[in-house]
Amino acid sequence: MNLTKEQVNRLVFSDMPAAFREAGHPKFHLTAPSHVTIDFWGPAVKDRVLHIYFHVCPEGSSFQENTHFFHARTQNLLDWELLPCPIAPGEDELRLNDGCIDFDDRGRAIMLYTSVPKGHIPRSHHAAYGNEDLTEFTRPDPDEPFMTLENHGGPAFGWGWSDPFVFRAFGRTFMLMSKCVTPDGQNLLPIYEAVDGSLLHWEYKGILFENNGEVVNFFPLSGKWVLIYSPYNTIEYFVGDLDPVTLHFTPEHHEILSYGYHRQDYPFDRGFYASFVTHWEGRTLLGGWISGFPENPLWDGCMSSLREVILDESQRLCQTPIRELISLREPFTAQTGSFDLEALCLLDEGPVTLALGDRLTLTMDTQGFTVNGERFDSPLPPHCRLRMLVDRSVAEIFLDGGRVTATRCFADAQGYQPEITSGRVTDFTLWGMRSCQIRENLVG
Repeated sequence: MNLTKEQVNRLVFSDMPAAFREAGHPKFHLTAPSHVTIDFWGPAVKDRVLHIYFHVCPEGSSFQENTHFFHARTQNLLDWELLPCPIAPGEDELRLNDGCIDFDDRGRAIMLYTSVPKGHIPRSHHAAYGNEDLTEFTRPDPDEPFMTLENHGGPAFGWGWSDPFVFRAFGRTFMLMSKCVTPDGQNLLPIYEAVDGSLLHWEYKGILFENNGEVVNFFPLSGKWVLIYSPYNTIEYFVGDLDPVTLHFTPEHHEILSYGYHRQDYPFDRGFYASFVTHWEGRTLLGGWISGFPENPLWDGCMSSLREVILDESQRLCQTPIRELISLREPFTAQTGSFDLEALCLLDEGPVTLALGDRLTLTMDTQGFTVNGERFDSPLPPHCRLRMLVDRSVAEIFLDGGRVTATRCFADAQGYQPEITSGRVTDFTLWGMRSCQIRENLVG
């Protein structure tokens, strides 16, 4: 039986104080109030407020049932308000899957999401309308899907298709759909065009790309188009061109977006996964869900730091933690377990190893790097810039100006100090990181 919004709000927020006190709980990364978190999605900016949505699983590993959307918002990209569940699964729905938040031609916020029904029934895609502050979403009456396998106009896909994503190009509005697999096993990324400004009527226009995964993002950057998806494995990106006539995406460059994926099933250990992209004051910002934490009774999972992304001259994405994080820096003390580290590693003189006690070991050389014994082959320059954000039990690693990144979770780092145990570095600088403000707002 599905929990009501009132029941899930009471459960998730009543456990919040104890969850935030648990060992290893991050200080400056956004988490759910409590319990298992899956995916951060649907970023929407309205009146200079960034809204983000995410799934909370209040019954632990039973993430298939009673998974509910929750909501957070920020005015400065650092401090967050945690808000109640904005919409709950209906009686016939097992859960709601990711989607996107957009605005129709009347200026109304609209949530396009995937409905996962109970029983052996195909998924469909539905819409709900938001109130002025995006804290409540209401289904239209009658609640009819805006897209089904029978009416989408494209190839026959399996029942697992999901995660609608809306974008605009050439003065037109388009939508992509993730996880589309044909009966003969082809992974395809279909593209649809809005017939009108309601965002409820779509026309199939063909195949954007002959590959697909979960949680697709597609956005312009420096005259190119960037495609990111999570292929049930290490998250990837492509850079290329979108043809305005055929609407086909031709990639020119392909890379790993972030290393650290380990496992798909619960307890989740996907590292940085299920990305989202938003825009803030002229910057393109990237974020994602981090999982892989040691088991905690009352919480599991967080949002990555927000990262500004640019393309370099070789069409590689460079990811840099947003500059707002600098305001959280303070003198370092090992007791906090959270720090921001920068260094220039002289890899042409030999490998460099950084250790955080027995919690985390990072070794870098010109052919790649190793995190806690796991090797990643990604060539690094002879003089390699290192930036590392550690937040008690999670590390986000940025190498070579953010062209190479990795994420790793581990046991609580309070009481440990990072040290260079081998190799040579210069410009080594270390700051502690104070907590951002994360507070509940049950009123909205």
